[in-house]
Amino acid sequence: MYFYVMIFVTAATFLGCTSDSNTNQSSVVETQAVAVSSSGPNRWVTKNLGHQEDLATIQFIDQFHGWVVSRKGQIHSTSDGGKTWRQRLVDIPQKAEVLASFFVDSLTGWISVVRMGDDVLQPNETKAWLMKTEDGGNTWVAQYSLEALQLDRMRFVSAQEGWAVGSRTVKRETLQNDPFVLHSVDGGKHWAVISGALPKHDGFLEDAHYDKSLGLLVLNSEGQVFSTSNAGAQWQELTAIPNEPSQTFFGRFGFLADRRLWFLGGSSSYEGTYGILAFRKPDNTWTKLRTRAYLSDVIFLTADQIISCGFVYENSGKRGVILRSRDGGRSWVTDIPTNTSPPLTALARAGNHIWVVGEHGYVALLEDL
Repeated sequence: MYFYVMIFVTAATFLGCTSDSNTNQSSVVETQAVAVSSSGPNRWVTKNLGHQEDLATIQFIDQFHGWVVSRKGQIHSTSDGGKTWRQRLVDIPQKAEVLASFFVDSLTGWISVVRMGDDVLQPNETKAWLMKTEDGGNTWVAQYSLEALQLDRMRFVSAQEGWAVGSRTVKRETLQNDPFVLHSVDGGKHWAVISGALPKHDGFLEDAHYDKSLGLLVLNSEGQVFSTSNAGAQWQELTAIPNEPSQTFFGRFGFLADRRLWFLGGSSSYEGTYGILAFRKPDNTWTKLRTRAYLSDVIFLTADQIISCGFVYENSGKRGVILRSRDGGRSWVTDIPTNTSPPLTALARAGNHIWVVGEHGYVALLEDL
């Protein structure tokens, strides 16, 4: 079966500095339509972890040790590269879901849990927890909790120092979503709020990245990146993705080896479904790759070899897809693990293997890159 996705490549060059998104700047935009071809024989092998819960995260810290976490708190861990998996259930609050997880070694990790309130006008009905394990996921202890909060991503640079980012709903004249950043330097025994000086743009913080020269960088859902090098005492806007419609949601970002910033986002609403993979070079040249597939996650094997996953809408509903490029995104091929694969949510690399997880307990493996 052949499957085609149309990707629109947009290159925009800006005059002057883009560190302040409020600065008026002119741009030259070139658009090119690129057809994406089928990859041919299916190389993905479907795996069964023994349940049908929607899978939220997957992470490998090396080629042997990995974790898959479901939204309902089912933890699957492997110590042999995915040949066998051990299952455990985290005792999370009723009606709560796991949003994020992060492990720093074979024993130590954290999960972010949120219980959403039924009434959006009562933000304090929503509550978030950060929970930690020190025995590989057998037992978990809540380290932090707060009302009207959700934490969507965690990043740790060691077993001692890490951050959790998200948003807290605050009732002023209206309900507003303030960016929220937690920082710990003692393995989560104490968490400090360091987002008080962050500009209030009413955008959810979705990702965090640590850079030795710039400090902590955070991305909000509107495509703005802020950085701090002094534990949140001061923040500055590093960049903002230009010329994006308001419905575009950005959830992931990072640096390539050549110092290009990359961003992953998209939209799935009544206005349509699309994904965007954007790059910003140090000289402020932007490249945007657009596809009608919503993109949930991406892995850069190298600057040129890229794998992304997500879903498309077909007559039968949502269908999971994987896009692969070997030339930095100038051309792509699509992989469809099965004819009935559900939406795919996350990717992870383990040695020469790539894992993908999705809704309804879906797990697949690509061996030997």
